[in-house]
Parts: sequence; C-alpha cells; structure tokens
Amino acid sequence: MPKTWGHLQKLDIKSFFEVGSNPFSAWLAQEEILGLLGTALSTPLIPMNNPAPAGIGEDRLLAKQVDQGTLVMIQGQLGETTHNDLGKLVTFAAGFAVTGIVWVGTFISEEHRHALDWLNNMTASSACFYGVELELWQIDNSAPAPKFNLICRPNAWARSLNVEQDIQASRASQDEVPLTATGLIENKAELPEPKDHASANPAIPQPPEKEGVAVRQNFVYTKSYT
Repeated sequence: MPKTWGHLQKLDIKSFFEVGSNPFSAWLAQEEILGLLGTALSTPLIPMNNPAPAGIGEDRLLAKQVDQGTLVMIQGQLGETTHNDLGKLVTFAAGFAVTGIVWVGTFISEEHRHALDWLNNMTASSACFYGVELELWQIDNSAPAPKFNLICRPNAWARSLNVEQDIQASRASQDEVPLTATGLIENKAELPEPKDHASANPAIPQPPEKEGVAVRQNFVYTKSYT
C-alpha cells in the first residue's frame, strides 16, 4: 500500500485554451494529441503534412487514417455545441469529401448526440460520424492529461439492418409485374376474368301498383271499387 495518494482533479479547459481562438485546433493537430484521439476512435490518426486546404476554417483540420489511408475531418470547439456548428460540420464534410467526421468539444448536447446517431444510421457505410468530449485531468501538480471520451460512433448492427432492408426492397421491386408504356399489366394471367353481362339475369323491377290497376303475369285488368 502506498503511504500517500495522489489527488485526481478535473481541470477547467477554458483556463488552458481561449474560446474561439486558433490555438485549440492547432493543439489538436499535434501528432501526440492526434494519437490519443485515434486511440479513443480505435483508429490511428496522423496529421496531414501538407498545409491546410483553403476554406477549411480555423476550427477544422484534416488528418489521415493510417490503416485505411482515408481523410478524416476534425472539428474542434470549446464550449457547448450549437445547431450552427452541426450545420458547418456537415457542410465542410461534404465539401472536402471525407469519410470520417469527428466532432470534438467540451460538451455535446443530447440533441446533437441524437443527430450524429441519426446521420450514422441514414448515411452510407463509408461515412462515419463521431462525437468526442474532451476533458483535462491532473494528479496533484502533474502535467495536464487530456482524456477523449467517445460518446457517438457508427453502429455496425443498425447499419447491417439498413443494408438488409435495402436488399429486401430491391428484391421486392424486381418481383413486381412489369408495366407497358400505357401502364397496363403485361401478364394477362393477372387480369380478372371479365363478367358475362348477357348471361346475368338480374331481377326485373316491378312497377308500383296504381289505384284501380293491377299487373298480373303481363295481363292488365281493372277492378271496380264501390
């Protein structure tokens, strides 16, 4: 048993980074920090050697997945996420045609977590959305230790269900009876048998009786009433 124990405390991130400033994304772009982030994502990440492409913005950076060689866009921000941030995330991801989208923040709200899960379930398997919350911890007077908590990731089981549903829908559409240019069914066996109206013998409606006149078997006779 150790004689003394260290005191673990959570640090205020804002005391290390200024909100809305470029140093936060520059800090994320460091090889050591990307390595920690890649560990949380279960995929190794390395920074891009080339300069950041024009138009990507100060809050976003590009990294590369070592095992797949694909591009990953990382959007880092301090403070709570907003709808505007989510819109920028999707817009820039589409513009740079990346396969991995990582949203790093100090707090990702429940509604934005749900949005990321929905995007993972609705998009193709090649596009993956991740939500990561950043924390800084310290033991006594030690150096600050970043901790990335993965809170949103693609659900392989849900995506497999979507693929199965697409396959079943495709098979169902192939089994449908083809239509001609006029929209008629080509398979005449599917058409209902026409009714023979001539053979039908509907009951002939009888006219209502009038006063003093009666109809019996097509003979008309009169009665006198006193």
